[in-house]
Amino acid sequence: MGKVWIVSGISGSGRRELLQEVAEASDNRVAIYDVGERMLQIAADNNLSVNNDKILDIDNMALTLLRAKAVQSILNEIEKNSNAEVHLVGIHAVFPWRGRIIPGISFEDIASLKPSGVICVVDDVKRILGFNKKNIKWQTLDEFNTQYWMMIEEYVSKLLSEFTKKPFFVVARQHETQNLLHLLLGKEKKRIYLSYPITAIKKTDPNFLIKLEKEVLPRLYEMFVVFNPLDIKDLESLPSEDETILLNSDANQLKKERTVERDYDFIDQSDAIVVFYKTDKHSPGVAAEIEYAHRNSKDVFMLYPFSRSPFLERAADEIYDKEETFWKKLKEFST
Repeated sequence: MGKVWIVSGISGSGRRELLQEVAEASDNRVAIYDVGERMLQIAADNNLSVNNDKILDIDNMALTLLRAKAVQSILNEIEKNSNAEVHLVGIHAVFPWRGRIIPGISFEDIASLKPSGVICVVDDVKRILGFNKKNIKWQTLDEFNTQYWMMIEEYVSKLLSEFTKKPFFVVARQHETQNLLHLLLGKEKKRIYLSYPITAIKKTDPNFLIKLEKEVLPRLYEMFVVFNPLDIKDLESLPSEDETILLNSDANQLKKERTVERDYDFIDQSDAIVVFYKTDKHSPGVAAEIEYAHRNSKDVFMLYPFSRSPFLERAADEIYDKEETFWKKLKEFST
């Protein structure tokens, strides 16, 4: 019946839109389902007075039964669909609602679906807030509580993957569609995290990020499943350093901390990190990522055409000063 992937993500994360894009790009190899939408459909079919705005207010037992029926309905459809290679089942892992946490799915529901893996979709906090302002259920959520929900969603989603003993991935809403499709279809591609200086190189080479997007990333996509930190742009929305009151707010502090942890998550789920470093200016972020990868037994491939520190040589397995050699070694690693 094909592989089943559980795909979680908070409201406004773009999970549904990303799944739709993947399905459209798959030439009918991917089918998508949504537990929440199926619950509302089943309620309507049975003349139950349940709507999307109020569904979390219904009795817990009724909510659990409705969700179980929705999962069973989706499972029946999956078993009948012999054409799709991959079935993506969209869920919420948790809901923060009226001072409590409501589960979006149970361990029993997950076990019945027998997933090949679990993905949690994340996005920029600012973009999520923009979407949720149009949703009566979530329009009062601020930056801090939106981030906190996203953090809990990731954590519970990871627990679900551990329960099934299957892989877990955090994926950005802006992840390149075909590249994500390769991950879901199980293509024999290694996974890499792309590391590069941002602040430091903007001053010396303002066109660097354009080149990275237009030239470097397409070459990497051909060889690997790529996790790109700039698919999430939370740090770009931080206030300037002279706005100290805003800079040190709880929401902005959490935004900085979550950026670090999410990038480490991307490294954890990769086979290696590829460091594209074309400036002699120091980048604390890249240095921290290289050290983290080194201490977690990840291969480190680095393009760095400058004088090397012995500390750098100790942490990075492969350092190259010529792009031609760098790309050759990456090609060898990918096969």
